[in-house]
Amino acid sequence: MNFKTRNVIKPELSMAPLIDVVLLLLIFFMISSSFVIQPGLRIQLPRSLSTDLQPENQLKIIITKDNRLILGNRSVQLEHLRDTLVQQLSEKNMQFLLIKADEMVRHGMIVQIMDIARSLQLDVGIATRPSTPETSN
Repeated sequence: MNFKTRNVIKPELSMAPLIDVVLLLLIFFMISSSFVIQPGLRIQLPRSLSTDLQPENQLKIIITKDNRLILGNRSVQLEHLRDTLVQQLSEKNMQFLLIKADEMVRHGMIVQIMDIARSLQLDVGIATRPSTPETSN
């Protein structure tokens, strides 16, 4: 008698599908996660207890403590601010200018910018940081 042994299938775990699933999950989480990107300018906004909601459709001007003006993504001189605002207003339909000024900026410069904006019939707001009664001292 000639007995043959049957082919025994040994169970094994294939790593290729496991690696594929892990990589797909990694890609999914990388794409679906959101990252908060801070602007490159560091400004220290003044503190305020009161807050108002501002419209979404607005122009933003940033004034750094060394008196540099950034309107949108472009640097602008105070002398050319009116012309730049007129150009921006012709391109976009905006009626609000938000001033983000460092707390060390001269009050006179902010008033000049507000005066230019008001002469163009823009509403003006000043950005602040939220404050608590304990930190307002």
